Amino acid sequence: MKMDRLPPTLQKLKDFDKELERQGSSLDEWIGFSIVGDESRYDLTPLDVIPFASTWMDGNHFGLLTDFGTVSDLEEAPVVCVTPMNFGEHIKIVARNLKEFLDLIYTVTDSIAIANFTYFQDEQDYRKLLNNLGNDETYEERVEKLERMKAEFGLHAIEDVYRFVEVEIKETRQRQIVLPTLDGLGVVAQNSKGDLPLYPVHEDMKIDIGDMRKFLEAAPMESRLAFIRDAQFTNILEEPEIKKLVLAELKHMNMPDERKRLNDSY
Repeated sequence: MKMDRLPPTLQKLKDFDKELERQGSSLDEWIGFSIVGDESRYDLTPLDVIPFASTWMDGNHFGLLTDFGTVSDLEEAPVVCVTPMNFGEHIKIVARNLKEFLDLIYTVTDSIAIANFTYFQDEQDYRKLLNNLGNDETYEERVEKLERMKAEFGLHAIEDVYRFVEVEIKETRQRQIVLPTLDGLGVVAQNSKGDLPLYPVHEDMKIDIGDMRKFLEAAPMESRLAFIRDAQFTNILEEPEIKKLVLAELKHMNMPDERKRLNDSY
């Protein structure tokens, strides 16, 4: 994991998992995921997301959103779910920080089910999923195990999962961002003032490197970051010239971690 030091909650979760292993169990057995590092990254994992857990199913994983390095305390970084098989809607913020993420797991009882949230928007979808989980033959066993996690981490049940994910988190994120992006994450404020232009990116666009370079040379940082998000989301970074252009831009903006992740991809 590309972190100098694990956030306290994640370190505690890792230690908890080691204790479970000594007892012949694991977090994977309890809640459906294992703690991982950057090796679980996919090409479409946002460049500023640090993976920390994988469900080992269809490449689904969770990561900490650093907002291109502006989040100084990873304990408070939003938790993003990435589901590679749901391309086009494969990224979703599922908690505002690690503590809330564990509250969500405690409430839902299964991290694999949480990965399904990228497919959902309707309240009925959430209710159907939670009802199915509650009627599953392993539900009581999961709840019993999670009571130990509740005591260990001071967890609380989320009263309305649909409202939490689809309303509260989205409203919080909307207040933070200054530019929207195709992946739904948006871009938070950096140092720019005035108008923040957006470069029109779409999957089947005609590639004009000269026009892109001209835009990036003149655009505020937030606009450049939005371009990078959209270029990755639509997969046009597969184009060698665009990848080269973005690598140079990340170097210019002094973002070595994001640059390395891109350089290692595609």
